[in-house]
Amino acid sequence: MESPTILRPISQPGQFAAAETVAIIGPKGRIEKVRIVGPARGETQVEIALSDARVLGLDVPVAASGSLAGSVGGVTLKGLTGTVVLDRGVIVAARHLHLAADDASRWGLANGDRLDVRCGDGPRATTFHAVLVRAGKMYATELHLDADEAFAAGVKTGDRARIIAKASADRPRRRSLVTERDVMRLSGEGASLPANAILTPSARDRARALGLLHDA
Repeated sequence: MESPTILRPISQPGQFAAAETVAIIGPKGRIEKVRIVGPARGETQVEIALSDARVLGLDVPVAASGSLAGSVGGVTLKGLTGTVVLDRGVIVAARHLHLAADDASRWGLANGDRLDVRCGDGPRATTFHAVLVRAGKMYATELHLDADEAFAAGVKTGDRARIIAKASADRPRRRSLVTERDVMRLSGEGASLPANAILTPSARDRARALGLLHDA
C-alpha cells in the first residue's frame, strides 16, 4: 500500500496532514473530505466530534486517542483507490493537553494527570474538567479540543488557556470548599461549580438562586 502524501506538518513533532482525504460513511449519513493524518499507526483510528457521530448515526464513546478497546465500527472509509470497512476504531477523542517534557517539569505536571482548564473570555468562557495530560519528549505543548468544545467556548487555534486545578495521576484531587463569595465569582465568570465541591450553607443557597446548583 502506498504511503500518504505529506501536505504540511502539524503541531505535534513528526506528524503531518496528508494530501489525501476520505469520506466517512455511516448508517445514517456521510462526512466528505476528511483529511488523513500521518504517519501511519498500527491500527486505523477515526476521531470525530459528537455532532459528527449524530450525522453518521453512531453511538461513539469518548476515549483517549489510541485507546480503542471500547471503540465502535460500523463505518466505511471511501477514498480514490477503494474502500475500507471498519469494525472498530471510531472514537470521540477525550480532551487532552500535549505537554513537552521541559514544560511538564517546569509546571510540576506528569503524564496521566487530570486538569481543569479555563478557556475563552466573556459569557462563553468555559472550564473543561478532566483534561488528560500527555507529557513526554515526543510532544509539543498544546491543548487539544474537538470542534464542538471549541465552538461552545468561543475559542480558536492560537488562543490561550489557563490551568486552574489538577489531580495527579496517582492521587485524587481534594474536594474544594466553596464559599458564597466563590459562587458569586464563578457566576460572574460564567463558570460551573468544581466537581464534587463542598459548599457552605450560604454558598448552596446562593448557587441555587443563580442556577448553578440543581438538587435532585
